[in-house]
Amino acid sequence: MSDYQFVDADQQFILPSESSADYNKLRIFLAEGRFKEADRETKQLILWVACCEKLGYLEYSDWVNFPCTDLQTINKLWVTYSNGRFGFSVQKSIWQQTGKDYNKFCEYVKWDYFSNIRMTYELRAPLGHLPHAFVYWLGHKTVIVPGGNSWGLGLQWLDSKLSTCHI
Repeated sequence: MSDYQFVDADQQFILPSESSADYNKLRIFLAEGRFKEADRETKQLILWVACCEKLGYLEYSDWVNFPCTDLQTINKLWVTYSNGRFGFSVQKSIWQQTGKDYNKFCEYVKWDYFSNIRMTYELRAPLGHLPHAFVYWLGHKTVIVPGGNSWGLGLQWLDSKLSTCHI
């Protein structure tokens, strides 16, 4: 881990980053219950940390090399400020509970397969509903495989990376 550790404004905990990312803006959005802004900020931070801002998405190799410390920090913020309702670790648990089935996962967290219109950016949202912007894109990562398309491949990537990072 690098020396870049930003302490949040309330001095509650250190926000470690291997990439010198500043997670205070995300923390503020989450602390204020501004989940839509926090969702967008999460996506932007992930792209920035992976040096993929201009590209606008991550390839598998970018995700594999994504720093665990940064992923842990983002997850910790979401879990902390949602009282355990949101975060990558919550989504991982649901992914496993639904048998790693993309359609069942989306049904459980109430994600519309084709639209963001029905998103609920409040604590009353279903368990695991957020963060959405980045994970939803990952879930829609489609790869041609023998016999058809593999929807939800990105959620498999997320599950694998979270396990690697002990989340």
